Amino acid sequence: MNYLTEVSVLMPVFNGEKYLKESIESILNQTYNNFEFIIINDGSTDNSLHIINEYAKKDNRIVVISRKNKGLVYSLNEGLAIAKGEYVARMDCDDVSMPERFGKQVQYMEQNREVSIIGTFIQTFGILDEQIKTKYERWFNFKFDTKNIEEIFLKRCVICHPSVMMRKKVLQDLNGYSYKYKCAEDYDLWLRAIKKGYKLAQLEEKLIKYRVHTESKSYKDNQDYSAIKDVINIKLDYVQNMIGNKNMNYIIWGAGNGGAIAENILKYRIPNSKLVGYIDKYKKGILNNISIYKPDEIKKINFDYVFIATVPGREEAEEYLNKLGLISIKNYIHLI
Repeated sequence: MNYLTEVSVLMPVFNGEKYLKESIESILNQTYNNFEFIIINDGSTDNSLHIINEYAKKDNRIVVISRKNKGLVYSLNEGLAIAKGEYVARMDCDDVSMPERFGKQVQYMEQNREVSIIGTFIQTFGILDEQIKTKYERWFNFKFDTKNIEEIFLKRCVICHPSVMMRKKVLQDLNGYSYKYKCAEDYDLWLRAIKKGYKLAQLEEKLIKYRVHTESKSYKDNQDYSAIKDVINIKLDYVQNMIGNKNMNYIIWGAGNGGAIAENILKYRIPNSKLVGYIDKYKKGILNNISIYKPDEIKKINFDYVFIATVPGREEAEEYLNKLGLISIKNYIHLI
């Protein structure tokens, strides 16, 4: 194994004392040991900084940044600015990396120079019920073909952020993480990378234990729809040049919460366009003064584009639209 290539590990911490020791030790115990471990204490008010400093005294690979709270994106960009490694690995303060994670990721990146970002499969654990943990594994343990990577990632995020290793020069070319999106900064980065032609891949091996719990940022962001709103805007950024300035009629597939959130965002993002109908298998009537149609009534509507804004029925919606001869991205897109 080549230990000459240095890896910079970025781990922001905000009030992470509960699981912090386990996370830090999982990095320090990697079989691949040529790395610097940049830990950013983002204004923690608990015992996190003390824990970090105790480990830093024992291991000179740890670089500590500590200051007032400025948020995850700021912390990631701050760590990236001082990173020395050819590769940048992400880590969260409540997850656990398997001992062979870095070694296997570096080996893959060295052997596949065309790949810019490599994620891994995950093993979920934590206090939430099995249904939720299974959902996360279904999302992130996804075998994808790089030939249609654009279509796959415009449906949903299939790489788990704390599992990734990235080429630093690619992150620099992308100007790091965007401050626009504080709840889906990873998804924004993946789509910007894809749009620039960079290649993403996935190791089909569970090299990180992803903790699912009610205190996690991802769990909290999903409770008030902040993450959903960011995801919608990120996808609209991706297709902005194609639909942004057009005067078109569009349909929203889904008349529930997702449809309502999408409608509120779309009226600002594409103000020259007009919502002409909702499609919903179970609902009928009027929503926000717009008619709700059944799927088999879609042919009655004069429309140019479809935004799918439902999770339970999105596969069914895609299948129906494909049968009509519509093409993903060109004629419709999954917003959530």
